[in-house]
Amino acid sequence: MMHYAIVSDCPHRERLGYTGDGQLTCNAAMLLLDSRRLYRKWIRDILDSQDPDTGHVQHTAPFYGGGGGPGGWGGAVVIVPYTYYRHFKDRDLLAECWPHMLKWFSYMQSRCVLNLVTSEEKDGWCLGDWCTYERVQIPEPLVNTYYFIKCMGMMEKIAGILGCDEKKDEIERQAAASLKAVKIKRPQSG
Repeated sequence: MMHYAIVSDCPHRERLGYTGDGQLTCNAAMLLLDSRRLYRKWIRDILDSQDPDTGHVQHTAPFYGGGGGPGGWGGAVVIVPYTYYRHFKDRDLLAECWPHMLKWFSYMQSRCVLNLVTSEEKDGWCLGDWCTYERVQIPEPLVNTYYFIKCMGMMEKIAGILGCDEKKDEIERQAAASLKAVKIKRPQSG
């Protein structure tokens, strides 16, 4: 859902630019709609809403409150620009986002216990998949660590695109450690 240049959640109730909803739908919107300018603007909203000291990415962009989690919501700082690059080949925007991605990466590392993402801000939200069938419970650390791993895979590709190999090794090491923590074999990239 998009309204007045803001990627939003449900227009009848929340009306905020939730980064979780926005990162999930951005590929389809970029593919099906003439949305280049809208997403370029929204990516900048995401960057503007990031805490410059900690690297925490707010749950909405622009930030007007709301809840979410550090992985599925905060990961928009990686997922949306990378998806934008895949559609529009805008290397300059990807380079502009890279320092923000690294700041978020460091923030996520600081939220890990035994390489699992276990918390967000003090007294903040750390949702996982909050909309599962009632008998299915997926622990928040698993969902947030999954998104951290997914984003690290994208960051490895972005590092290659931008020629930023100095951080690539650290990202690969953290991805391997997080995969081991959730006991998932890393898929071979093709």
